[in-house]
Amino acid sequence: MHILLLQHNPIPGDFKGNARKLADMAMKASVLSPAAPGERTLCIAPAYAIAGEPWDSLKRIGGFYGRCRDAARELADMLKYGPDMLLSLTGAEIPLYALLSKGEIISVARQPNGIIRIPNGPSLYLPETDPAWAHLEAQDLLTTARTASSVDAVLFTSSEHFVLKAQEKREMNCAAMAQLWKMPVIYVQQYGAVDSYIYSGQTFVHDASGHMVARAAAFAEGVIAVELDRRNVSASAVTLEGGPALEAIQPDPEGPEDAGLDEKYAHYNVYTQEMADKLEEIAAKYGLKLYGRFGDGDVHTIAEKLIVNDCEEFSGKAFNTMVDGYLYDD
Repeated sequence: MHILLLQHNPIPGDFKGNARKLADMAMKASVLSPAAPGERTLCIAPAYAIAGEPWDSLKRIGGFYGRCRDAARELADMLKYGPDMLLSLTGAEIPLYALLSKGEIISVARQPNGIIRIPNGPSLYLPETDPAWAHLEAQDLLTTARTASSVDAVLFTSSEHFVLKAQEKREMNCAAMAQLWKMPVIYVQQYGAVDSYIYSGQTFVHDASGHMVARAAAFAEGVIAVELDRRNVSASAVTLEGGPALEAIQPDPEGPEDAGLDEKYAHYNVYTQEMADKLEEIAAKYGLKLYGRFGDGDVHTIAEKLIVNDCEEFSGKAFNTMVDGYLYDD
């Protein structure tokens, strides 16, 4: 199947504007990268592409979910003559998936095992967690030969906030996942900045051997064209009119200018030496210790200092998952 990954910059709350932007990208990309005769084109957008990310505070707007659905209907009508689009609408807790095809909105249920099956198209496994934990989530699922053989690719659509070196780690986790499960891994992300939230884009595709076959540019609109045929995958970047030139590349990210900073700063949103110096100054002023990633012994030492009332004792694993590895200690 011919798939177009749409890396776009939604505006939170601009439901209809985001829908028009998606339709424009999809139609332009399908002309610049057409499917083979007789083959369908499926566009895949980042999660919550109509509501915009972050969207949680928008739930206070009257008729929020209805506005999302109305914009989706308008988008379906704009794409009446193609291409099709897989879209995640905003649910109360989790995304609700829909296929927009021939002017209709077709509900696509995410099964309890995490698989969605596109009518007359591929079957995709959509983990609920990020790549670092997804292999644990699907450990039982994909060791079942019958189930695993029915999945064509792994798909991530949730955009993660920009953090120094996080993209490199995400790509490494996805490469390992592709090798372990022997299937392609597709990761489509939004780009842009909203208040203090920054999204870098860098949508990418790994083949079943874990090799990077394409990556979109950072902080720019982009489209990656993917040919997916029963776990065989190839991909290339599509340059939209007036957009940046993108190219298929190997995973060798150079990172920001100050990427040589000590790894302990990575989860403190520190990107320059000046920021690192300021963080050290604050820590010294208040007698704080900056923790890097810690082991089980450190977890229990820190946990003993927390006041937890009417709550079960945290295991080292659960506590480590909650805090994601970085803490101050006072």
